[in-house]
Amino acid sequence: MLSAIAKKIVTYNKVKSALLSYEDVVDKILGITNHCDIVRDPSDPIIQFYKIFIQHYFNNVGDPLTSSNLHLSSKEFEAEVINYFASLYQLKEDNIGGYIEWDFQRSELFIMHIAVNRFKEVPHFFLRHGTSRRVSSLLEIFHVPADKITFIDKDSEHGGMDLGDLGTRLDFLKECSPVVIWLSLGDNNGTVDNLND
Repeated sequence: MLSAIAKKIVTYNKVKSALLSYEDVVDKILGITNHCDIVRDPSDPIIQFYKIFIQHYFNNVGDPLTSSNLHLSSKEFEAEVINYFASLYQLKEDNIGGYIEWDFQRSELFIMHIAVNRFKEVPHFFLRHGTSRRVSSLLEIFHVPADKITFIDKDSEHGGMDLGDLGTRLDFLKECSPVVIWLSLGDNNGTVDNLND
């Protein structure tokens, strides 16, 4: 509900005139949902998250490392994230770039485009059984051959990839084969690939 309110605000002037206080938003939600049996308490963690979330309007307007004449954008935040990850890999400033996406479809499309076009040969994709159909559709759209797609069994504990199965299948690849391992840190089914293992 709250994210739908935020999405309707598309220009700076609309933002200025449409900003609501947290209390106004809660009142509107309570007014809409007063017929429901369950209404979230204002101290609920979800409501607390939205209290913070609605104070920040993100507008992805292209390459975060370039300037823009738009006053309302997420460029500064995106540049901080990119620079943080660049520092982890000790990359020089002229060798970094990227976009921060929080829209699954665009993120998946961008990842697939980079993965398929970055290497001389099509990478081998490793996906967990039950991965979103969108990803399977993108593999088809980008003409990834079936022999370059491997589905990994699910781990019974977290629902993510069985890392033993993944390790066994990685052993069969050539040493310099490009690989994309499609991990999940929480999808619609609550699946989590345990990165600590």
